[in-house]
Amino acid sequence: MIFNYQDLDFDGLLGRLLSSSYMPQADSEVYPAMKVELQSLFDKYQKNGMVRIEYDTRIFHARMK
Repeated sequence: MIFNYQDLDFDGLLGRLLSSSYMPQADSEVYPAMKVELQSLFDKYQKNGMVRIEYDTRIFHARMK
């Protein structure tokens, strides 16, 4: 297992979140509320203005026939 992470400021976190296709676009009526909630989560968990997103990467290896 390989361990990876990203350290992000709020703008980086927002950009990372918005890169997901299922997130509301900026012109959506729910976007402002989503951004307020994200800011609240960021404020709660940030350290020195950054949050860490941790990823677990699993690699499966098989021989092809």
